[in-house]
Amino acid sequence: MLKKYIPILTLLIVSCGGNETAETTEENIDTNSNSEIIIDQERVSAVEFNNELTFMQHDMLSLVSELFQSDSANIEANYSNILFEIDIKLDKLSKMSFDGTETPFVNAMTDLVEFYKEEMNGEFQEIMPLLKKADLSSAELDQLDAYDLAFAKREKAMFEKVIEEQDKFAKQHNIRLEEQAQ
Repeated sequence: MLKKYIPILTLLIVSCGGNETAETTEENIDTNSNSEIIIDQERVSAVEFNNELTFMQHDMLSLVSELFQSDSANIEANYSNILFEIDIKLDKLSKMSFDGTETPFVNAMTDLVEFYKEEMNGEFQEIMPLLKKADLSSAELDQLDAYDLAFAKREKAMFEKVIEEQDKFAKQHNIRLEEQAQ
């Protein structure tokens, strides 16, 4: 069990449809007191797009956290699950675009998921036998701790890029990001 692993983002950042200035939502009120709200569909689509990527990111965090906290009885099943989900997400990301154009936000998410795939098929393979052991030596515990810290550092860099691109996407489409505790 990798005890030090704590997901980098414990907050879920989603888009809200509203904005304090409400620049892109227009309200037309006629003299008969009937009101009609005209919704900016591009902005609504941007919110949905952002949220889809955000939930994908959150799902990956949950899977990694579950894997790293697995006991010896569940490690193989959780490992298989994360590999399966990684492939599904990479396939979905390869088909994603916003209004028919590739976005740096999707590219950053793809890089994050590819990072997980590389880790699971690379260095994590060396660590998994240790996670199955009941009694670890001091050297093995040190090896787990070193891997855990190195993984978290690499993961953090990937998350920072995703968040940076998410912020740019939100500004470009006049949407407000809101943190929700998970």
